[in-house]
Amino acid sequence: MQRYWLLFLVVAGGICLTSLGLVAGSVAPLLLPETEMSTDFYSYLLVVAAAFDALTAYFSALSDRIGRANLIVYGALFAGLIATFGVPTAHTKWEFAV
Repeated sequence: MQRYWLLFLVVAGGICLTSLGLVAGSVAPLLLPETEMSTDFYSYLLVVAAAFDALTAYFSALSDRIGRANLIVYGALFAGLIATFGVPTAHTKWEFAV
């Protein structure tokens, strides 16, 4: 039963993180003028984020030692805190980038 619970956590966390990644693109028309960000800067920021994602995927073998459920739960918590407190308080493009 614990195995099914952990599988549920991983799937639910994956769904939450995927939807969290889609939110930035859907609010971009409102976000760009408010942070005085150009479309080019936002595009380059997405490229840097994708490169960072690829780099972290390279080290995914560590997830077997740490535990995938732990990575998903703590990663989702960290991403949720950034989305809840970090993005709304970012008023410049550099604050948003960080």
